[in-house]
Amino acid sequence: MQYHIRRAKEKDAEDILRLLGQIAQLHHEKRPDIFKSNASKYNNKLILEKIKRPEEYIAVAVDETDKVAGYLFCVFDIVKNHTVQQNRKILYLDDLCVDEDKRGIGIGSLLINHAYEYAKKEHCDAVELNAWEINERAVKFYADHGFTVKYRRMELIVDSKNDLER
Repeated sequence: MQYHIRRAKEKDAEDILRLLGQIAQLHHEKRPDIFKSNASKYNNKLILEKIKRPEEYIAVAVDETDKVAGYLFCVFDIVKNHTVQQNRKILYLDDLCVDEDKRGIGIGSLLINHAYEYAKKEHCDAVELNAWEINERAVKFYADHGFTVKYRRMELIVDSKNDLER
């Protein structure tokens, strides 16, 4: 089956919401101490608003029947007149998901390549994203597509029951 990338339309909101649920559940299963079960990063109303916003860009991967198989949420991060950082225009990938039954067939690569070309067209200096370490498959996928670690945000879990053992 062939897939292509296009800008999201209002009719795609339900499929995007379904895929958001898949990612949320994956995160919940890996870190239930952080992520809620049966949750979603965005609700239908917010997805529809984001689709309409000209400053945001949601791309969807669709098959020949125009069925959504994946999505990519993009937003520009502009650094200007910062005290220590150079002026930069970054395409931030806020969220990316490929339908769980279609992973591994190249849809994610289509989305990443589309984001890269979009960033070039928009004169960006970089494409950035956050990836949870618990999602090893995603971390490997991004590394395989040329992403490198820019910085790490680390945690020390506080367990008051074990404080006496330290």
